[in-house]
Amino acid sequence: MTAAPWTEAELDGQLRRFGIRRILRTRLLLASYHRQGRARWVNLSLTLAAGSRESGLTNSVGDFGHGRGAWQQDDRWNTGFLKTHRGCRDGEWDPCPRHHSAYTDGHVPTLRDGLLRFLDDLDEHRGYGTNYGIGRSTLPRFALASYNAGPGQALAGYRVGNLDRFTANGDYSADTMRRAAHFHRWLRRRGIR
Repeated sequence: MTAAPWTEAELDGQLRRFGIRRILRTRLLLASYHRQGRARWVNLSLTLAAGSRESGLTNSVGDFGHGRGAWQQDDRWNTGFLKTHRGCRDGEWDPCPRHHSAYTDGHVPTLRDGLLRFLDDLDEHRGYGTNYGIGRSTLPRFALASYNAGPGQALAGYRVGNLDRFTANGDYSADTMRRAAHFHRWLRRRGIR
């Protein structure tokens, strides 16, 4: 979706359109995921920031028709997931009454399913980085770069000293982390942690 430079007003607008209700739902789903002992390193701000970078926090078909949902699960790499999960119409958040899958043309995953798939993917990418000796402080950015460009490309970038070298616009993980810092401040001002 949108890459830097962005303004804080643009990011604030994304959060307002996404809405407090969906932010709180995302927080609840994230907490449930953490209680299962999974992806405890991922916070609400980072989750929303990745959705911001991927789709502007819209539940839409993007990426030339291949990205699905707020976290833009690519239909070329996530076919099984998309075919087995209920879909919403492009631009909507509520499940389609006709029980179409998220793989059906013009459909996207529900907020819950898209978020949980994103968290699974991000945690898997972090594990990949751990297996290759990526330092603990770099692992969140590595996981983001890997989510965007694939683990091989993130590792290649890391090895040449530029983690984002092969990511979208050459700044995916750094930009997502800047968005997360802004979202953290925005959420704190509203008492959401």
